[in-house]
Order: sequence, then structure tokens, then C-alpha cells
Amino acid sequence: MSTWRRVAIDLFPVIKQDIEESGGPGEAWCYIEYRLLDALKSGDNEYIKHVKQYFSWCISTKYEDTPHQAVLCGFLEDIGRNKQYWPYLPKLLTKQQFEFYKPSLGYAMSEKFIKEMEAAFYNR
Repeated sequence: MSTWRRVAIDLFPVIKQDIEESGGPGEAWCYIEYRLLDALKSGDNEYIKHVKQYFSWCISTKYEDTPHQAVLCGFLEDIGRNKQYWPYLPKLLTKQQFEFYKPSLGYAMSEKFIKEMEAAFYNR
């Protein structure tokens, strides 16, 4: 079993089957993200903590390109484009992370869109 899959299953046993059947870490992030907005809205701090842990683990795997790219090109782009996540971005990312990953969060979006996202992040 690949390391990314084992780590994801350890953190998200409730979606173990989905992760086991995932074709790669990008698809696993889709399953993780599917439950994230509800967790943020309901205050499920345990799930949020696990998302942040998996995010950190994936980002730290620069030697293993796939999990790292899944975060940048999948998860961050998705939550950046979806304005429903914006009020919760400070729960997911520190200010330093937000600034560092802003290019992924706002990938292929207009400068106006990015300014709106910044305002949502910093005005909460």
C-alpha cells in the first residue's frame, strides 16, 4: 500500500473504502474535501485537524511528487474557487500559508477575484 493511502486511511477511517479505491492522492482529496465544508460549518474540529495534518504531510512530501501536487493542483485550487470556503480559510491555513499558497488558491483567477479572497481571509 502506498504511503499517501496509508496516511489518509489512518486520518480518515470513515472514508477508508473511498480512499482504498482512489486512483491517486488527487482523488482521495476529492473524498476528503467532500466532507470538509460540512465539518467546517458544524465545527467538527477533529475532522478539520485531520485535514490540516494530511495537508501538512502531503506538502512535506516534495520527494514524492504526487501527494504534493494533489494538494496544490487539486485541494487548494478547489477551495480557492469555491467562495463557500472563504469564511473558513483562516481555520485551514495560517496567514503565512495563505500568502505562500495564494497562487494555488487563486490559480487562473482574475486579480479582482484574488483581492476578494484576500479580503475574506483577512477581514474575518
